[in-house]
Amino acid sequence: MSDIREQIAGYYPDVPEDEAPALAEQAGLAQVGSYPSRSGIEEHGLVLLSIGLPYWVFRIAESETPFQLYVRQSVSQHVERELERYDIESAAWQQAIKHDPLPSQNYRAGIHFAFAYVIALLAAFRMQIGDANFTDRFTNDNHAFFYNHEWWRPLTALLLHADTGHLLSNLAMGVLFGLFCSKSMGAPLAWALILSGGVLGNILTSWSYLPDSHVALGASTAVFAAVGALTGHGGAETMQDRSRVTLFRKAIPLLGGLVLLGFYGFGPDPRTDVVAHVWGFVSGSVLGLVAGVVQIRKLLQESSV
Repeated sequence: MSDIREQIAGYYPDVPEDEAPALAEQAGLAQVGSYPSRSGIEEHGLVLLSIGLPYWVFRIAESETPFQLYVRQSVSQHVERELERYDIESAAWQQAIKHDPLPSQNYRAGIHFAFAYVIALLAAFRMQIGDANFTDRFTNDNHAFFYNHEWWRPLTALLLHADTGHLLSNLAMGVLFGLFCSKSMGAPLAWALILSGGVLGNILTSWSYLPDSHVALGASTAVFAAVGALTGHGGAETMQDRSRVTLFRKAIPLLGGLVLLGFYGFGPDPRTDVVAHVWGFVSGSVLGLVAGVVQIRKLLQESSV
């Protein structure tokens, strides 16, 4: 066996247990730990290498803790303090990332909310057909909202549509994402976020076009608020997961939402209000994130009682 004092991070297998102390003493080494598995000694070995200290490993034959960690005698006390501090910090970190799993919730799809959404859009479209001035009075006109204080327009514009195709598209997508939101967070919260996100998105859209005039209508802002609410609420759930998952995994809800926004929000139709879609998505995401954090904390508190 070569002089182990000349080895850095040397590994010596099958050392007889009764010979290990003599070999270490001859080499000027001191034992600072013993481990039942190689993973434990490798972890502490990395700690030592990170602070610029070499180490030696003796694998003791026929021992319950066969892996022994050695360092130079001159630094052994310093190493013991460093390893002790590392173990304390590691234990604290492990405690910090432990968390109770979110209580499973079997939310209903909220069919009655979706039905109300369909009835509201159909009724508004019927009124548009019967009254030529109805649309002009209730569209999202930014000058009328900001300068004439017609505060209802960001809300009522969500009910109006340019034609049958526009209406059917928003009916289908609104019901679909509304049901998804309801199953994810509960129908009352879901549809409250969809409505408030749609209104906020319309307000931000109107503001974005100032001082130019801008008039818009359609439930698509609320539809993308629903997509955003799903994204934000999913983000709140991944924030609760404090385990050592990758940043990419934590970003999956946002990436998924952006994909849906890009796929459905940027259509070839020149009438597509991309700005409204983006603001609807952003509004829904922020509201969904905040609501998700509050809802999850409440669920965890209730489950811990």
